[in-house]
Amino acid sequence: MKTYSYPKLLLATICGLGCIFACIAWRSTVDESTFLAQQTQSLLAAITLILGSALFFSIKKWGKGPPFYGIKNNLKVFAGSLLIAIFFSYILVITVVWLIPGTITTYSAPYVFSGSGRHSCSGADVDDPDLNRRIKVCEPVGNYFGRGTMVVTKRSNALGMTVIYAATKS
Repeated sequence: MKTYSYPKLLLATICGLGCIFACIAWRSTVDESTFLAQQTQSLLAAITLILGSALFFSIKKWGKGPPFYGIKNNLKVFAGSLLIAIFFSYILVITVVWLIPGTITTYSAPYVFSGSGRHSCSGADVDDPDLNRRIKVCEPVGNYFGRGTMVVTKRSNALGMTVIYAATKS
């Protein structure tokens, strides 16, 4: 009896590396340039809580393995199902906001340099008039080290906005 484990191992390795690459590419292209509206954030929190609860109850009712009892085990499973629901719903909503067309507008605003960190890019903090909050534009065109005025081109839709282009004014 022959078992070909190397092709399966190669396929699993390529799929794993592909998933890691896709997550890194999504994070650097979609997530850093897309911002949710306040109403979308509130709706996302409510829907995520409902989805996490539904996932918890479906695991509790139809899950394989020995049943779990006690408040501690129930809290662990509920927290895990809530984290899974948060992860997948956030990715889905951010990608939908990035893909949906909208109105393209341009505005100028003062900016302040914002350095990079472990989980963020180097860029500039700009006040957005539609979202009514400060957003971080990653690596705009021009010399953004310091203060000045920035021209931001964005695509806005009902769920949020995506920064298409940003440049500093001289």
